Amino acid sequence: MLLHTNVPFIKNATSIPSSLTIKNMSAGTVAAIICCTGPVLIVITAAQNGNLTTNQTISWLFGIYFVGGLLGIIMSLLFGQPIAGAYSIPSAVLMTQAITQYSFNEAVGAYLIAGLIIFIIGILGWFNRLLVWLPSELVMAMIAGSMIHFGTDMITSLTLLPLLGSITLLSYFIFAKILPKIPPIVGAVIVGFSLFPFLDQGSSKMDFSFELPSIWIPDFSFYAILAISIPIAVMLLSTESAQGITVLKDEGYQPKVNKIIMLSGIGTMFAGMFGGHSACMGGIMSALCASKDVGPKETRYVAAFISGVWLVIFGLLASLSLGFILIMPLSLIKLVAGLALIGVLLKSLQRSFHGKQFQMGAFFTLIIAMSGVNFLGISATFWALIGGWMVSWFLENKDFKQRISSSTEISKTT
Repeated sequence: MLLHTNVPFIKNATSIPSSLTIKNMSAGTVAAIICCTGPVLIVITAAQNGNLTTNQTISWLFGIYFVGGLLGIIMSLLFGQPIAGAYSIPSAVLMTQAITQYSFNEAVGAYLIAGLIIFIIGILGWFNRLLVWLPSELVMAMIAGSMIHFGTDMITSLTLLPLLGSITLLSYFIFAKILPKIPPIVGAVIVGFSLFPFLDQGSSKMDFSFELPSIWIPDFSFYAILAISIPIAVMLLSTESAQGITVLKDEGYQPKVNKIIMLSGIGTMFAGMFGGHSACMGGIMSALCASKDVGPKETRYVAAFISGVWLVIFGLLASLSLGFILIMPLSLIKLVAGLALIGVLLKSLQRSFHGKQFQMGAFFTLIIAMSGVNFLGISATFWALIGGWMVSWFLENKDFKQRISSSTEISKTT
C-alpha cells in the first residue's frame, strides 16, 4: 500500500545534496536539539521513578530516538514534506507515574498494543472521527493534570539546589527575554549542565561506557493496556499527529493523513520492542521544519530529514548520553524537565478551557488526572478520560451535537 511511492522516495533522497541550505539545515538541527535536551530528562525521570536498570533505560532511549529519527527520515523522503519524526512528550509524562505500577515488560506489551491501535485507526481512516468523539478539551485536560507535578517539582527542586537551580531558572528567563532566537530550554540546559561541576553539585560516578540496546519480551496485561495503551494512543493522535497535520495543511501541503497515522503506529510498535513508549510524527518539530523561514516549500522536507539524522545518531549514542546525564544532580534534572514542559503545560491548560464547550468534562478530567488515583489497578489517566467524558456526555451533550454537526459540515465542504 505504501510501496507505490518508492519513486518519489528515491527522487527526494537524491535531491537532498542540491537542496541543502543553511536555513533547512539549521531548522532541522534546532528541532533535534530541542528534542534531545529537555524532553530526554522526562524519560530519564520516568526511568528513575520505575527503578529501571541501565540497560532498560538505554533501550528506552534508543527506541524513541533511533526509531523516531528513522521514521522522520522515511516520512520526509516518502512524502517530500517536512514531517519530522519524534516521540510523544505527553506520553512520556504519563509514564513517569505509570512505570511505577507495572513491570517494564508489561509496559513493553502496552506499547505494542498502543502502536497496533494507532495503526488500525490509520488503516480504517478513523482519525477525524476520533477527534470528534473525544474532544481535545478533555485530552488536553488529561495531559495538563498528568504533568502538573513537573511544575511543582520544579519549584521544590529550587529549595534543594538553591544556587545552581536559581541560576538555571534565571538563564531560562534571560534567554526567553533577550535571546528569543535560542529556545530558552536549550539555554537553561547549557548553563545548568555547564555550571554544576564548578558548584560541586554532581555525582562522582561517571560511566561513559558504550552499551547496546536490548529487545524485550512483552508481557500483556489487561490493566496495563487500559492504563497505558489507550492513553498513549489518544495522546499521540490528538496532540502530535493533530498538531503536525494541521501545521502542514496551514502551510499549503496535502499530507496523507491515514498513511502518516499508520506509519506512526508501526513506528510505535517497533520502538516498543526496545522499550520505547512511542515513535511518531512530532508536532512541534514538524512545525519548526515546515515554517516559511526554512526556505522554499519544496525543500523544507530536508529540515525534517536532517532532524531525523541527528535523532538517529543520538539514539545510537544513548548509553553515552545517559552516562553524562546521570552525573547531574537529580534536583537539576527535575528542574530542567519542568522548564521543558512549561510550553506544553500552558498550551494544554489553554486548550482545555479556551471556550465554553466541554468545560465541566475538562474540569473533572483535570482533577482526576491530578489526583493520581489508582482504582482496580488502573492509573488515573484512564479514569480521567472515562470520568471526564461521562460528565460531558451527561451534562454537555449539546456540545457533542454541535461538534459532530460542525465536523459533518466541514467534511461536506472539503
